[in-house]
This record gives sequence, structure tokens and C-alpha cells, in this order.
Amino acid sequence: MRFQRFTSIHGFLARIVAFVASLGCHQAVGSYPFAIDSMLRLPSINSGDARLGSSIDVDGGRVLIGAPRDDITGPLRGRAYLFDIETSLLIQTFEDPSHDLLVYFGTSVAIDGDRVLIGNPGGSVFEPKSGRAVLFDASTGEALFIFQDPTPTGNDNFGYAVALNGNRALIGDRKDNTMGPLVGQAHLFSATNGDLLHTFNDPTPTEGDIFGGAVAIEGNRILIGAPEDDTNGKGVGQAHLFDANTYESLWTFDDPTPTVFDEYGVNDLFGCSVAIKGDRVLIGAKQDHSIERTTGQAHLFDASSGALLRTFSDPTPAGGGFFGTSVDLEGDIVLVGEPHHSNGQVQVGGFSSNSEEGQTHLFDLKTGEHLQTLEALPKNPLDHFGASVAIQDGWIGVGSPNSDHPVENAGLVTLFRPVVFSSVEPESWNLYE
Repeated sequence: MRFQRFTSIHGFLARIVAFVASLGCHQAVGSYPFAIDSMLRLPSINSGDARLGSSIDVDGGRVLIGAPRDDITGPLRGRAYLFDIETSLLIQTFEDPSHDLLVYFGTSVAIDGDRVLIGNPGGSVFEPKSGRAVLFDASTGEALFIFQDPTPTGNDNFGYAVALNGNRALIGDRKDNTMGPLVGQAHLFSATNGDLLHTFNDPTPTEGDIFGGAVAIEGNRILIGAPEDDTNGKGVGQAHLFDANTYESLWTFDDPTPTVFDEYGVNDLFGCSVAIKGDRVLIGAKQDHSIERTTGQAHLFDASSGALLRTFSDPTPAGGGFFGTSVDLEGDIVLVGEPHHSNGQVQVGGFSSNSEEGQTHLFDLKTGEHLQTLEALPKNPLDHFGASVAIQDGWIGVGSPNSDHPVENAGLVTLFRPVVFSSVEPESWNLYE
């Protein structure tokens, strides 16, 4: 069973291919295998190296995608694009209102209801590259507030990570020097009036923690990653849970399988990616080498007790996959990106290198069982499929920011939806003519 859908977006004909096929994976109770529904590309074929899919978020039938190196309006200014999931039509294009160059607008994105939050960590208002984040109206595209770093120290990367929930916007300030060199901070703002509500500091500060390198907020809980924290070993990492109303520190999550900084400079980076849904906290450690060097892991914790519930490991370990680079969860599904997974070797500049097509893995939250491995079609070397992931309302979005379709490193996002048919024979097909 197969169909093709063609959609014209600002003059660019995007071929949207969908198929429904059982992928031969185990079907858990109450869940279905996922299959490709559509592929979203840049509206302009002239924006090479845009890295569409570097960041992604899904909400209310829409997918928000960052392209931080998009240079349509100037070198490395960046853009973000909002698409309708069902129709694949472009709804809005967002740009940095300041129109500065080299700001990497779209490095991080978040959407919740009628609000869109986009980070541009290269923005320079006070100190060089102190960073900014902009809140937009999702319907009109109007810029509502420009959030500035309240503690600028230069090269802070304020806006490298963002999260949005209701009337609160959380912004990571990962290289802030206020509490020490590169310790980092995170700042909570009102999405209603733009006011600064609170600044979160690292409860266990050590030099170079990068506290604020990953952030998440849901309900009355805030989760902040410090992926290079040295408390449990150089660069092992931590993550911290706070009360979103009282700002009290609730739990510090430690890497349950710490592998100490080795002679090659490899560290776990526990806290490089974070997600929270209800009472469940998911934390990535993309360079963990408990199984093989830099294979990576992800860990599930109880937000109420702080207890470790489960550790997810790469089901296809080959070393260097960076499993845990991106994480998300919804219901009983855990989603983990592994953008550097390699199916073989390729020649790059006359040298042999890992192919790094990338994968994304689905697990059962309750049992830990591996449900399915998602891959891009076609699989191309160095696409880094899984660099960003998001799941909501049964839809999964996966970014391949280095995809060369239609031009080099333009980037691509693949949308997946559940297959609800018990048995369907897939047809052979070509994605690109």
C-alpha cells in the first residue's frame, strides 16, 4: 500500500512520500510500529548548509524545525520553519528580528499552543555572542518578546537550549561565567509579559559544567542538564530537577554508569539531552562507553523519588554512535536518537571514515523492551539522522541536519506515524527520481 503526495511550498516542489508497512518489529500492547509519513525540506533549494533539523519540536498538529545555518537573509543568520503535520504545508517562517549575522537562530526551538520560542546563541546585544531567544505568536509570526541574557559575561551561549510550557519560558545559558568559568546558568521568564522570573544556578558547581546545556519544563517541574559536570569524574555530567513554582532544588541525578574521562578526552556527557513527562525523567549520556567507546546510553528516573527506573542501551552497538544525543518520551514510548550510528565505511577526503547515517530507537517505557529502530530512507552517509527527535500525539519527528537533499547539508526532517494495520506488504519504491 503506497501513495505519493506533492506539495508546492513557495515555488519549491517538495515530494512527500508516505507508505504504510509493518516493519517486522515486536508490537507492544497498546502501541504500533511506526512508518514514514512524510519528509520536510527547506522551502528554498538555494540554502545549502542550512542544517534543517538541528532542532525540532511537535505540538498540536504542527512541527517546528530549526535551520541555524540558513543563510537566505545573510551568513549564518538562521531560520525556523513551522509546518502543518497533516498537510506538510509551511505555516510560518521565523527570523531573528535583529537581523544580525552569525547568530545561529534556530539552534533550539520549542512550541506550546500559540507560542513559539527560538534560541539564537550567537546573538550579540551586550557582550559578544552573549545570546538571545525570541518568543513569537505561532499564528501571526509576530515577535512578542526578545529575551536577553540577564547576566551577560561574553560568549555565554544564552539560547543554546530552550523549553516552553504554558506561560513560562526556560532558556539555557550554558557558558555563563557568573558562578565560575563556564559553569553556566538557566533563566525562567514569563511568556505573558517577558519578565525574568528566576535564575537557576548549578547546585554542584565545578568549572566547565555547562549547566543549561539542555533544558526541559513540564507542569511544576524544571529539568536542567550539566553535561560536563566533574562531581563524579571529569566530564561525567549531572542533571538537576527543580520546582517550577518555588524554584527549590528537588533532585540531583547522577550518571548510574559513569565512565571516567579517558586518554582520548572522552567523557559521558550525562545530561547532554533531557526530557520530562509527568513523573518520568529521561536523560541522555551520548558518550558513555560502558558497552563500547562513545556508544552512549539513556537513563529513566522517577521525578518524585529520584530513583533510577531503567537504563536504555543501544540495541545495535558498534561504537561511536552517540546514542542519547537526543531524547523524548510520550505515554509508554521512549525515543532515543543515535545520529552517528554507522552501517559501514565511506571515503571522505581520501580517508576511510564511519558512514554515520544515524538511527533512532523506540523503547517500551515500562518494560525497557526495544520496540523498533527507525532509519531514514534513503540512508545516506553523514546525514546524522537522529540529531534531534520529538514525539507528541503519536507523531514522531526526526532531524537529519546533514542531509544533502536537495543541496549539501541542507537538512531534512522525517515524520513517522503509527501503523494501525495488522499486515501490509510494502512495495519497492524510490524516494528521489
